[in-house]
Amino acid sequence: MASPPAFEPPRRLLLTRAHVAVLLNAGLLEEARYELLNGALVEKMPQNKPHVVSCRRVTHALEDCFGRERVGAQAPIMLDEINEPEPDSYVTRFPLEDYPDNPTARDVVLVVEVSDTTLRVDRTDKAESYARAGILEYWIVDVNGRRLILHQQPTEDGYGSIQILDENGAVLPLMAQGEPFAIRDLLP
Repeated sequence: MASPPAFEPPRRLLLTRAHVAVLLNAGLLEEARYELLNGALVEKMPQNKPHVVSCRRVTHALEDCFGRERVGAQAPIMLDEINEPEPDSYVTRFPLEDYPDNPTARDVVLVVEVSDTTLRVDRTDKAESYARAGILEYWIVDVNGRRLILHQQPTEDGYGSIQILDENGAVLPLMAQGEPFAIRDLLP
């Protein structure tokens, strides 16, 4: 008696940045509604008031620390061919105007995601993508948990150091000088 054929899951098409560009140019996608993560188009969640307030606070704190010209907000960064997320804030090595296209992973020294409804994705898929790309530092501002999850030491398998700092703590980015800023000042 012959054994049944082994089950093989259906193949999935991995989208690349080039595929997405074709879809956008053909008018088949609304650019502002999706980001490319691990070869899939992921719909961005609507922003509520706590998210908006925290994003603004994070961006202002980073601008105070690094200068306005090096801080991007809610704009794409190119990690690789199948990942082009749009983090809530990020810091580049040089002024944004120096980059002819969206910054790449080697241009970005810090990425921040503000999480109120996306904590699982931010802690797993995005953390893995940022680590594989070599982003030196990744923060998740957990609005509901009133804490900051600090990721450092990127490897192919994830971040080697993950610390959870409550709202009473303070943080200073790796590539910054000066005084740490209070985590509660990043929260709504």
